[in-house]
Amino acid sequence: MHQAFKNYVNLNVLQGLNMIVPLISYPLIINRVGLHLFGELVLLQTIFGISNIYILFGTNYTSVKEISTNKSNNRILSNVITGTLLIRWFNSLISLILILLLNRIFSFSNNFELVFYSFGFVAFEVFMPSWYYQGFEEIFKLNSLNLLTKSLYLLIIYFFLDSTNIELVPKAMLVSTLIISSFPLYKILRSHFSQKFFKVNFFKIFIRKSSQLFVAGLFSTLYTLSNKMIIGMYLNKEILAMYEIADKVSIALKTPIQMISKALLPNLGKKANYTRNKFFLLCLIFSIILTIISYFTSPFLVELLGGNKTTLSSEILRILVLTIPFVLISLFNLDLFLVLENRYKKIISVRFYTLLFYSACISSYLILFQERINSVHLALIYLSTEVFTSIMSIPKKRWF
Repeated sequence: MHQAFKNYVNLNVLQGLNMIVPLISYPLIINRVGLHLFGELVLLQTIFGISNIYILFGTNYTSVKEISTNKSNNRILSNVITGTLLIRWFNSLISLILILLLNRIFSFSNNFELVFYSFGFVAFEVFMPSWYYQGFEEIFKLNSLNLLTKSLYLLIIYFFLDSTNIELVPKAMLVSTLIISSFPLYKILRSHFSQKFFKVNFFKIFIRKSSQLFVAGLFSTLYTLSNKMIIGMYLNKEILAMYEIADKVSIALKTPIQMISKALLPNLGKKANYTRNKFFLLCLIFSIILTIISYFTSPFLVELLGGNKTTLSSEILRILVLTIPFVLISLFNLDLFLVLENRYKKIISVRFYTLLFYSACISSYLILFQERINSVHLALIYLSTEVFTSIMSIPKKRWF
């Protein structure tokens, strides 16, 4: 329990850094390039965010689990590290090529450099071995690397960004990640990698396990990011920018909730009989209190991030923060306990039905409203989808 709490605190610091950077950089970017170009950045970030599920291919769970349970077995560690890197690097190349081709068809942006360097939005997941440090429960090291990466990124855009070089935003993240991640990657490969340990059969099993979580993650990502895709394609970049501000604040507020499953995953992998009742209730109470506070402070939070030109963001944020308790329920059931029990088919099933529910809601809405699409309505659809997911995730047997 002590180690799980330590992991939780460290992971919150890690994710906190990821949230603080947008809180600092968004006002800077908006002031220098305007809402329209910022909205174009958000659209590309969303597209690469969807591709990130394919890049990770479920290894954000399977790698952590395998490493945490085989810390002293260098043969297995070598296979896990090799498999994870091969999957992520190969998938990232395929994703980049595919997005560049799709841009020629759908014209997400007329700026080829911006589209190409937007790969930087997923660079941290591709090159930084965060899964390794989580598996070994060395989150402090990961926090240090993340802090260095984000600090270098902020320095680059603070000194060099203006309205003529918008592509510098993702390029700065790509360059920062490559510089900071090179040494830890080299050190990890030098310590664990050996060609003689590599087994094709292990790689096949690893891919099969990861693929099931990839499918579940894909279903989840499609409904969580589709709102921004619809706003970017049907409405305008300014509205997308305001939705992104609300969404980013909402994600930041959910960080303490979302880190619970990641903090417990390595620890509970060794304790299958862990009792969850008191911990779940404590977290649920915390999530409800957080939701109430966030709801009433939404206007203040939005103004801090986007200024007084983003009043629509406040209304959207109030809807998005209502998802916090439902996200907690889903995380406990889907991303923690079912992963530990290797019940991947159940995870896929819930995510699939959730995607069907969202697709039915959004299709009906687009057909009925057509020219009267509203970002607030899309936020309400997202809220209803999270409620549906939490209900679907509850086991048929008595929860406690």
